[in-house]
Amino acid sequence: MSEIDDFEEAIQSIANKLGVSYEAVHLICFLPDYAANILRGEVGDVHDEQPERTHITAAQLCEAARDYAFDYYGDAGPTTLKNWGIRSSKDIGMIVFELVHIGYLETCDKDMPEDFDGLRLFS
Repeated sequence: MSEIDDFEEAIQSIANKLGVSYEAVHLICFLPDYAANILRGEVGDVHDEQPERTHITAAQLCEAARDYAFDYYGDAGPTTLKNWGIRSSKDIGMIVFELVHIGYLETCDKDMPEDFDGLRLFS
């Protein structure tokens, strides 16, 4: 089995465990890089090159999810994320910490799942 197959299986496993879609987990996989690009004022595909590591807060990650949804899906962005199972900032946090658990994302010592509670995702 290739690394790609293992990665795809891990994403699907997390999606199944949390009751969200594969797309929801896949989005959160690259969302920190998307958020970092926004913070640096860069525009473009986050998959072009490996960006410099930047710590992204829970609030910044939720804002990036909101921006991504509107940038790629327009007014249907909130509905798209909800259909994927991302209905609140807490959903994003649960996915993030599952990705941390499998070693795909990293946190710093002060990062906690509770950091995602009650943040504005959509009005």
